[in-house]
Amino acid sequence: MRKSMILGVAACIVGLLLFFVYRQTIGAKVIGTASGPEYEYITIGDKTYVMDFANNYSNADKGDFLGVVRGDEVTFRIYSVKGDEDSKYIYRLSGFDGAFYRLR
Repeated sequence: MRKSMILGVAACIVGLLLFFVYRQTIGAKVIGTASGPEYEYITIGDKTYVMDFANNYSNADKGDFLGVVRGDEVTFRIYSVKGDEDSKYIYRLSGFDGAFYRLR
């Protein structure tokens, strides 16, 4: 009895962990599209963001996970930017490569 209860609780915990990992990876919400020759444009809803290298942010300013955007054959993870009260910037991450985008 006790052994089956422990196994049941462990199975539930493993299931929840797997669901969380799924939602943060391939099951993440698609929020927009990436376009341009080097994916320098990201469109989320009716807002377009342009790649911006001239800003005062660093990779340490990556905020909350917003979702993913998809280009032709690529998928980028999109994050908010800490310290950006006006929500003019987003942070794109693809593997180890990241870039900031400014609202057009």
